[in-house]
Amino acid sequence: MKKLLVAALLAAALLLLLPAAGVDAKTRANLFLASKQSAQNFFDDDYLKCRSGVGLPCTPENSLMLRARRLDVSLALSFLQKEAGPNPWLANAFKRAGNELSATATAWAALPIGYCYLDGTRFSPAELDLYCLVAKETGNKEMTKKVSADLKEYGWASPESADAFRKPMDESWCIRLLAANNYPVEVVEFQARRNLDEVKTFLELPDSSGVSESRKTGLLAHWLLLDEELRELGYATDEEENAWAREKINELTLSLESNPETDCVALLALARNGEAPDWLVKRVLEQQDADGAWRLDKNVYAITTITCLRALNAVEMAG
Repeated sequence: MKKLLVAALLAAALLLLLPAAGVDAKTRANLFLASKQSAQNFFDDDYLKCRSGVGLPCTPENSLMLRARRLDVSLALSFLQKEAGPNPWLANAFKRAGNELSATATAWAALPIGYCYLDGTRFSPAELDLYCLVAKETGNKEMTKKVSADLKEYGWASPESADAFRKPMDESWCIRLLAANNYPVEVVEFQARRNLDEVKTFLELPDSSGVSESRKTGLLAHWLLLDEELRELGYATDEEENAWAREKINELTLSLESNPETDCVALLALARNGEAPDWLVKRVLEQQDADGAWRLDKNVYAITTITCLRALNAVEMAG
């Protein structure tokens, strides 16, 4: 704990000493996150805590939500570490994230996969999307076998009762898990095509259905990241469909007001597919706060800032 405090104070001091104009956006974001690391949370972010009377109340019902939020941050850190390499400012956070994911995989390998949020069926604290993500990031073979065993021709969740947004989004992680574990090519490619069909169906829902453009943007981003990973792994992908998705996500993002969550996810997906629009990069940079963070609101910065860091790293990699 003492080491964490020293690291936090050092990072905070550096942030004060270095003129903002002389520190690029990624460095300032790293310094900000390093200054906010704490022993109890990956980052001292109210989004990751319960607070009686304000925010997320401290109730047993909310304990699973908080655990899911902490896992989301652990996964985001795992992605960042793999994509950007070692980071001395976030070394402690990376280590804690790895420990959190390993412990979760050990516990969840003995649990059934949950579908409560997707189609209201089987309850388990190990919901499908997080289950597939944790299995992939930790390489847990027992979890991967369970994901494979639950696969049907229509995917994992029942199409009759599943949430039209969450089904393609959550299942994209499971397709990526199977692809990374060398499952039969015909199975992976069929599921990827089916996933795209579900994405298109969701995008065609009328405005009167209450579907937001930001949700459509997020879903397209997930599909583009799935398509990019399959292409990298050598699976057959359709360039015309990829070009359509990139054009559509540009169109949707342009139609929306600036928002770091939507903009950074869109930029990440586009950059990973070789496209980094200047207007979107500029918009992302303009939304960074003076202290180096990107925030959805005053209490949610950890996962938002990590996502924006990943996006800017992808822009650099895209050249």
